[in-house]
Amino acid sequence: MQVLFVSKYPPIEGFVSSYAYWLARGLGERGHQVFVATNAQEVDTKYREDVSLEDPSLIPKGVTLRLTCEDKTLGCIPYFNPFTEKLASLALDCIDEHGISLIDSWYLMPYGIAGLMVSLLSGLPLVGRVAGTDGERMCRSPQFNRLALSFFEHCSQIVGNFKAIPSITPEIQKKMIPHGIVLHPSFIEERSPLDLSGYPQYVEGIPVITFIGKATSFKGFFPLVDALSQIPDPFLFLVVSNGPESFQFTEHVRNRNLEERTLFLPFQPPWKMPAVYRSSTVVACLEHGNLIQRAPIVPREAASCGRCTVISPEIHSKGHYRLLENGVHTVIADPDDPEGLRSAVHDLISHPEKADVIGQGGHDFFSRLDNPRNHSTYIDGILDMYRRICE
Repeated sequence: MQVLFVSKYPPIEGFVSSYAYWLARGLGERGHQVFVATNAQEVDTKYREDVSLEDPSLIPKGVTLRLTCEDKTLGCIPYFNPFTEKLASLALDCIDEHGISLIDSWYLMPYGIAGLMVSLLSGLPLVGRVAGTDGERMCRSPQFNRLALSFFEHCSQIVGNFKAIPSITPEIQKKMIPHGIVLHPSFIEERSPLDLSGYPQYVEGIPVITFIGKATSFKGFFPLVDALSQIPDPFLFLVVSNGPESFQFTEHVRNRNLEERTLFLPFQPPWKMPAVYRSSTVVACLEHGNLIQRAPIVPREAASCGRCTVISPEIHSKGHYRLLENGVHTVIADPDDPEGLRSAVHDLISHPEKADVIGQGGHDFFSRLDNPRNHSTYIDGILDMYRRICE
């Protein structure tokens, strides 16, 4: 089968880009051809992963990239970067050149709307994947509501998780299925950790406390830094981040006198994330404020790599995480409870063997879901959906 993705893709950071990559790679490993039309090379530096086009892992077996680029000759007034139109044109070229079976778009704007244009022009069926909040925002916007509904009405299948929206019709709801992702075996297999030996902040054998995610206040970064600043034991604070509040992140570290114990790295591409997790003693995921409805993937990835996680009560209330037992599969610590957070993190830094045991507990829990057999079944399910749609 030959599938056309219109999607986020590395070096764009984040969940959608990462799992578009893992799905394309999984299909390619099964012998299928995936063509990806993406604007990934035009991503803002604050959201760009540390990867070049020359990295062979960027384009795995069976995957072909079609990349948009900046074009100032278009002369758009008022000026805008016409991502939707460029993606649609790349996708149409790909359809002309290859026997594409269907279009799979991931994230509503601009990818889903570009996919809608291409589907209408080519007659190929369209799978529409939404992260959740993107669909909710567009359906509630007076300017975009009708277009969003037209997108959902046209899709052969809608994949995503989002809350009930009054304008979504029963006919659209019948086409919706939830995301059912299974992690790629790279997260389960034994692999080498990220080599930190070349960084002056790292001393071999010290615990590594890792924060991963966009630089925004609701991620729990600031209370985590406050807690770490009160811990005298040696450790490395590994921060894999960038984004809107990156300056505030670095300033907060400096103001808490943690500069010599903190290593900032840019966003890493999906295939390097297992190594990042395996270099960690503890991965802290302290999202709070109820700004994101879906369960974040970082704690699950870290646990699947056998690493201890510290999660907020909010994360613990979502998805599979609500089944995790405190002190057995994870450690639950409230970023709004400074002393409780400091005590929980200090205990793991002082007793890294305890972190190892809890990390193994998390791995054992998630390995029932994330294992090679289930990943194969997951890819089978995607292919079955494609074949059913194309019949």
